[in-house]
Amino acid sequence: MKTYFRKLGAGLAGILNFNGRMALHDFWPYAITVVLVLYGLGSAFGIWLQLEFSNRLGMGGWFDEAYGSELAEQRAEQALALMKDIFRFFMPYAGISLALHIIPLSAAIVRRLHDTGRTGWWALIPLPFSAYGIYLMGNAFSRFPEFMATRPADPVIFAVVLEIFVAIGVSLLWIAAVIVLIILLCGRSSPKGDRFGPPPVPI
Repeated sequence: MKTYFRKLGAGLAGILNFNGRMALHDFWPYAITVVLVLYGLGSAFGIWLQLEFSNRLGMGGWFDEAYGSELAEQRAEQALALMKDIFRFFMPYAGISLALHIIPLSAAIVRRLHDTGRTGWWALIPLPFSAYGIYLMGNAFSRFPEFMATRPADPVIFAVVLEIFVAIGVSLLWIAAVIVLIILLCGRSSPKGDRFGPPPVPI
């Protein structure tokens, strides 16, 4: 356990250090911990957002037959207004989430790539797909209230559905890019010193 905390501390201490190398057995304990912590925080926020959405709309009464059509329309308008607020928040939230993943991991990823003899530029493989996917999803979600208010034949529906499918395609490309990056990060260390520095000292 002490060794684990030393590796975690070393990773945090080198959060802005893009020079040198990082051994395989030092990188993964740090990287996995960061990803799990951020995933846990993101999941907790998502659950809170869903509960807040349900509470503010009183979702339990949506399907109660006692409500008339007038109240149902009022609740639908409230839902659309709330969805607009949520979707307006999507882009900043997604950008902050992406930054929270990049900041603590980028330097460690670059040093790990250096340790395999590769340039740190390989770390940028998933980034274009992440940024473009966030843009597409944010754009599609921001138009979702308009989509809900349109008739089935309205061209807005086709545009929104097309944007969502393109975003899904970009997400699949992002997954493929992440897999490629993980394979590179699992590469063997260069046994000798190279242009990135001497072999890392085990932590």
